[in-house]
Amino acid sequence: MAHPYARMAGVMAFTLVLAASPWRHKTGSLAVSRDDALKRLDKNLGDPLNPAQKLGDRPSAGSNAEEKNLWNLQMANLWERYGEQLHAGTPRPGMAARDPYHLRFFIALTMAITAATSSGPRLDQIKQAFDWTVPAPPTPPAPPLQLKAWVTPPDNIPKAPLHMTESTRDHLKGGEKLEAHQSSTLTIMTYGTATKITVNGQPLPVQKEIPQGEGKTGYQYEVKLQDAETVVAIERGPTWHIDVAQDRAPSVSIQGIATPAAPAGGKDSKGIDIDYRAKDDYGYQGEIIVKMPGKADPAAKPLPSAQVPVFTLP
Repeated sequence: MAHPYARMAGVMAFTLVLAASPWRHKTGSLAVSRDDALKRLDKNLGDPLNPAQKLGDRPSAGSNAEEKNLWNLQMANLWERYGEQLHAGTPRPGMAARDPYHLRFFIALTMAITAATSSGPRLDQIKQAFDWTVPAPPTPPAPPLQLKAWVTPPDNIPKAPLHMTESTRDHLKGGEKLEAHQSSTLTIMTYGTATKITVNGQPLPVQKEIPQGEGKTGYQYEVKLQDAETVVAIERGPTWHIDVAQDRAPSVSIQGIATPAAPAGGKDSKGIDIDYRAKDDYGYQGEIIVKMPGKADPAAKPLPSAQVPVFTLP
């Protein structure tokens, strides 16, 4: 759409041209003098006496009453004889001579096609030409958001942190698909201003404000990833879809306990062999705790040699 000042100038120019068109020398369509009109009436009548021009006469200023009466009588006779025969005739604009290439029809056809093919309310589009309201200056765009984000796995999972980069934005829009383990920590840092961040539709509050120097501040957000499908959306920033692998509980079972045989000629073995099976989706840590059978006497004081150490599972 044109600027309001341009629309204003267009309407004014059209109005001036329309108002000045009757006084154009060649056209003269409305700027017809009284004498020209009378001559046209006589020309259409074809009488050599030119009665229309005589009807346009006026008695001289110094005429006496008798002269005025004679003049009025002559006018009455002319009106009685020619009054019903005086006609302006059919308009003859002579457009064929002025427009030999028929451009007038092209302009009308163009306007008709434009009106037929234009979309939306046509009346409103016409009204827009008379809307001279100057719009408010556009609001300057917000500066690009600066941020860093990474996913830190749980302590028991020996994996490096996953850094969220431009290539890891929403995989539904061409980015990579992100995977993380349950209870991993997603950390997001924005710089300069706090921003709206949602995790599965829930707003994420600022956890910490960190001064960056030069009057700038960093805003830190953290969240534990728990839901299998997690969507992180950042206002004016990327959207991440993260597949969160659910943590399965570790399992351990003792397959058997045996006393190893003593070597030939040697003394009895003082140890035991424990056959166990342990598994977890991301590794495990475990201990063997050996306790003496039965209930100990509350008053008894165990000797240091009776304390059985705790063994870490290899």
